[in-house]
Amino acid sequence: DVDAMLIDIEGAEVLAIEGMEKLIEKRKTTFFLEVHEPYIQAIRSDGMNYINEVFKQNGYKIYWCELDKNSDYKAERGGVRLVPSDDIRWEHCIVSPDGLEDLL
Repeated sequence: DVDAMLIDIEGAEVLAIEGMEKLIEKRKTTFFLEVHEPYIQAIRSDGMNYINEVFKQNGYKIYWCELDKNSDYKAERGGVRLVPSDDIRWEHCIVSPDGLEDLL
């Protein structure tokens, strides 16, 4: 079992998720995704919908990582807040089977 996984593979996220559907079904792994939508669509035209549906069908909760507009992200190495989302969006997302409400 894998507790957490970072996926940042420049659009090939859709291929990785296709290959790990059984791991996702176990609902034990939290995923940190950097999503590159144009690259994903170049690999699979319905790629973003596919990724969203795989996680939703397995009961995962989706959070978008939003940069705080009032912080100097590079200087502070922070300034990110988690925003619950209905869908995985462009850029950075966290997808968790248990939710992250205690961190909000």
